[in-house]
Amino acid sequence: MFECSVVQERGMIGLALTGRIDSLSSGEIRKQLSDLVLEGHRSILVNMERIQYMSSAGLRVLIESQKQIKAAGGDIILAYPTPTIMELLQLSGFEQIFRVVRSPDELDPPASVSSEVQETREIGGITLSCIRREALKGSLSVIGAQAKLARSEYGEGDAVTVYAREMPYGTGLATLGNAYPDYKDCFGEALVINRHLFYYPAVERPAVDMMLCLDQRANPEYKFLHGFAFQGDFSYLLSFEGKDRFLEITALVDALLELSAAPILGLVLLGESKGFWGMNLRQAPILENQPKNADIFSSENFPEWLDFPVEPSSINHVVAACGIAVRDKKTARSEIQELLPGDSRFHLHAAVFSKEPLKQQAGRLEKELNRVLTQLEPQKVQHVLSRTQFSSGLAGIIEIGE
Repeated sequence: MFECSVVQERGMIGLALTGRIDSLSSGEIRKQLSDLVLEGHRSILVNMERIQYMSSAGLRVLIESQKQIKAAGGDIILAYPTPTIMELLQLSGFEQIFRVVRSPDELDPPASVSSEVQETREIGGITLSCIRREALKGSLSVIGAQAKLARSEYGEGDAVTVYAREMPYGTGLATLGNAYPDYKDCFGEALVINRHLFYYPAVERPAVDMMLCLDQRANPEYKFLHGFAFQGDFSYLLSFEGKDRFLEITALVDALLELSAAPILGLVLLGESKGFWGMNLRQAPILENQPKNADIFSSENFPEWLDFPVEPSSINHVVAACGIAVRDKKTARSEIQELLPGDSRFHLHAAVFSKEPLKQQAGRLEKELNRVLTQLEPQKVQHVLSRTQFSSGLAGIIEIGE
């Protein structure tokens, strides 16, 4: 009889297997290993001391799983094989593909080598592995008039053209198009990361639209009703992980504000969701759609205007987010205060992508962003709510002056 259970050994997560690894058990092994990768585990131990037999189907599932976790920067460790299984692994060339350990003493990981100095800190129960870089202060600019949103008062004269080269990062209500009559109904939640625009048209059946700037010479026009843009070099690159692989976005922002002393942070985040909470407009806030009384956020108009969640979504999906966090909202400029909803100290928009494990070394943010933004399928773009939760991820901080 085959048995498969999740265990921990020497701080590592793993699977303890008993019985036969063959065509009948390979499906369960594949699922368990895939689930562990999607949960964010990058070093997975497979305890083989109670395996009596392994067929080619069993060998195949281990190879497939190793490819998946290698793509995420991780590794599967085959532990304590019996002499019979060890001989099979050697004959199959598995010692060239897997790390094979014969005793618990061999599990101590080798020291890692990095060209950049990393510092590990724990703030508010969140473990941060940080790389500090020397960088000039970044800049922040406000786009359009935020005040017109509540009353749906935007007209053709309020549409602001922003060129991609002027906006490495930013958020707001945006769309694509040449003539206002053609694009006016398509404004929606948007974010720009690495000059790539992703937006969610505020229509009955939305689907993410985008403009990817794969050529550095490209300079497309983005149409904004309001928002903000920021630019600069990263002062910090880091990976983050919550206690028990769980953290809320508010706690992460608080930790980043404690890490950096800057009054305003431009944030770029790439995380694995443990429950995404986001909201978006159901219709464009233009004069033609203006409600007859009250504003769009009133209890009377809220259901018609806003898609608001009643439960978290997109668990284990990749989330790419950007926006700003402010240390002291009360002392910030009035135009900055207007960007921050309610009592919040941050304003983030996010694009939710398909499920995919991330390579979570602190210095890999730019490479992982490029891979996610250009290769994965975006599913929605929303304003990030404070209840959003992550297991772990990567972040970049651009320090912005007053």
